[in-house]
Amino acid sequence: LLALLGTAQSPAQLTATSYATNFVVAGSLYSFDVYAQRTGANLIRVGTSNFIVNTNRAGLSPIGMTLTNVNQKFTAPGTTNGDYAEMRVDTIIGAAFTGKVAVTIRFLGNGDFGTGQLLSNATGTPPGERICTVNMPIINPSLTAALTWDVVNSALTDSRSQPVTN
Repeated sequence: LLALLGTAQSPAQLTATSYATNFVVAGSLYSFDVYAQRTGANLIRVGTSNFIVNTNRAGLSPIGMTLTNVNQKFTAPGTTNGDYAEMRVDTIIGAAFTGKVAVTIRFLGNGDFGTGQLLSNATGTPPGERICTVNMPIINPSLTAALTWDVVNSALTDSRSQPVTN
């Protein structure tokens, strides 16, 4: 009787911080940047990821919402390796706009299990790298944006669908 024993290796711990910063009001537009920074020792190749914030739905409108300053590493047609589809900004809705806004990096792997691009661990100001800038029309200038990070529903994953601890 021959028995084969194998040792299962646990995946490496991946840690990063994701956050919103650089809040700007310019005319009738409210903008903020989404940033992410690798904070652990292990490299992170970015996979499909969602960065979700809560906003004041009475003060900001999802209609006409756009992305600018999109990090070309994580979107098409900017990425040179074909591992990503176009980055998107969407609202998370039920029957009506709830105030949740999601920026999505869509990892494709180019059909060949591509490796994905590395997330920076830069320690500048602000730390990490900008994923994009979200621009939202202001519909009631007397109200605040009340933007908060949705830590429960935001999810950064690596290119092998391994979750990253935030």
